[in-house]
Amino acid sequence: MAQATILAAGLTAANSSDIVLADGQTKTVGMFGAAVIPGAIYLTVMQRTPGLSHRVADLTVATPAVVLAGPGTFFVSRPTVPASVGVFTDS
Repeated sequence: MAQATILAAGLTAANSSDIVLADGQTKTVGMFGAAVIPGAIYLTVMQRTPGLSHRVADLTVATPAVVLAGPGTFFVSRPTVPASVGVFTDS
């Protein structure tokens, strides 16, 4: 499986690049860090819609990765965090 970084590790609030999935396509999205990630960190997986984006999952220490299923366009939102974390996809 090929991994790709869609949000470089950092501390500041940012959004990942889009994850575009066709009907029936799946992709794993997860968070990573250069060191142990504190339990207080969470990232939000969102689905883009014609209106407001909708929360579909959270990435946490307990759930560091989720599998997304298409069709849809998704992204991960990182708030300001106390430890450097990024986001990757695995397909």
